[in-house]
Amino acid sequence: MPPELQEWLGSVFPMEQRLRLRRPPEDPIVRGYHSVRERLLELQDHTLRTLGYESAVDAFEAERDRFLEVARDQLAEPVKSR
Repeated sequence: MPPELQEWLGSVFPMEQRLRLRRPPEDPIVRGYHSVRERLLELQDHTLRTLGYESAVDAFEAERDRFLEVARDQLAEPVKSR
């Protein structure tokens, strides 16, 4: 498994617990996280089979970029009072 994939596996999966503590399930950040996680799982699967690896990398990176953009936008908004 490529080192960069191993690094993401080590940091993306624990993120779910932190998100679940702070954001509701329907939050755009949480939904984006789940999309990135799905692409990462696909990438891991393609890494093991090598067929379609490059397209899986592209899909993962595109989903990761969308997730980070949504997260930045959401986190930049003022915190709503509870």
